[in-house]
Amino acid sequence: MFKKLSNLVIFMKKSHHHHRKADKILSNHLLISSLSSKSHNEEYKNHDQRIKLYVDELFKRKLLPSRNVQYKSMNELQQRVATILERFDYGMYKNNLNNEEFDQYESTREKFHLKSEEIFEILSTQNDDDDRLLKYFINNRCQLYEKFLRRLNRSQIRQRRKQDQHADDGDDNLRSGIWSDQNELAYGLWHNCLFTKMKRSSLSHLYDRRLTSQAMYCPSTPRVLIDLDYAMDQDFFHTRKILNDVRNLLAVNKYHHINPFRIEFVRSSHHGLKNSRFDKIVHTFMSWWNDPKQYQYTIHHVAKPVNVLESDEKLIYFTPNAKIPLTMSELLDERNIFAIPCHNSRSLRDPVFNRINRLQYQKSSPQRIMVRRLPTTEHIVWNKFHGVISWSLFLTILHDIRHNQHDDWNSVFKRYLLENELIKSDDELSREMQNRQQIQIKREKQIVDFKRSINVK
Repeated sequence: MFKKLSNLVIFMKKSHHHHRKADKILSNHLLISSLSSKSHNEEYKNHDQRIKLYVDELFKRKLLPSRNVQYKSMNELQQRVATILERFDYGMYKNNLNNEEFDQYESTREKFHLKSEEIFEILSTQNDDDDRLLKYFINNRCQLYEKFLRRLNRSQIRQRRKQDQHADDGDDNLRSGIWSDQNELAYGLWHNCLFTKMKRSSLSHLYDRRLTSQAMYCPSTPRVLIDLDYAMDQDFFHTRKILNDVRNLLAVNKYHHINPFRIEFVRSSHHGLKNSRFDKIVHTFMSWWNDPKQYQYTIHHVAKPVNVLESDEKLIYFTPNAKIPLTMSELLDERNIFAIPCHNSRSLRDPVFNRINRLQYQKSSPQRIMVRRLPTTEHIVWNKFHGVISWSLFLTILHDIRHNQHDDWNSVFKRYLLENELIKSDDELSREMQNRQQIQIKREKQIVDFKRSINVK
């Protein structure tokens, strides 16, 4: 290389600034400052400074042109970089990529300036390939800009929903406890049990397993409610996800040859939804099965919020604190609908759900139980054994009691606990006690023998 360039390389090696700092400086000079209100002298000064920053960065990172492309002087190299930047800025301006929108998004703004590696690629090519490379880099920025706008749009929609979350609605009081404050169906009826949808996580298969086990023991006429107002208010991705979740739940019912569901679509007539989209969603939903006629379904067109509970049904909530004990008759009654609130927590040691009540209310009544809700599975704490069993196992026990009326609740419960090794029998406890006593006697004897040996010495 010529002498001036070699001296500049030696000077740049002495600099200890990281190239990322230079990238941030370059990002502030993305477009020619013609959009600002500065004077022409300041514009030329900033433009020259921007060119110098790019040239310095090329030497600092040793991004020198290849041997087949040589520049006779520093001025020629700077003029070449200036031409590239002007053509790039004109392409950005032509595509309406204004950097003012990215002022508050520094990480996004840095993606739109021309990188040192890209200038190196252009400098290393022949003149015929300049236009092709510049068009490629500008199209790449256009795609980034479209992605940025889509993300910004989605975040604004989410922010608007959060702001409207606490909006008052006078008709909300007319609905039962399964409706949320946003006039949406918060719980769906599923096998005599209300469920809420959870965020997908690594623990989601545990919830799917719980719903699968519930499908084995359902009432005579299971019922599913689908709030189409809520489903169609979402974007296409969330609408499809909601219907896919319901489809997976109903598939469990179909393949286990249980009584068909009674599907009820709820739609508010004042919502102003288009009939074409409404009919399309219902048609798509019902076409998921080979024989849709086996599933009875009704559509509720309501001007006001409806109470989805039957006249003889009762809604019972299982709260995390579990302060309300339930009798076995309430649990065995199919008219009672149990609400199990789902809890979104990344920590398995959530203090709200890890406190297990030792059933201070249960001492007076031996046949009362209490329900606890943990982040992974539902647990039942029984007063006699003070054990914790899964919700699916408890449903299995209820199933046996329903079909075997002569069985005693205590014996059935104890039998299942013994089979799953959740508790120990009286014989096992007595054997363990004897072993502990023998070990204790043996240790005491060893201590006595050791003391005697010391005294003898």
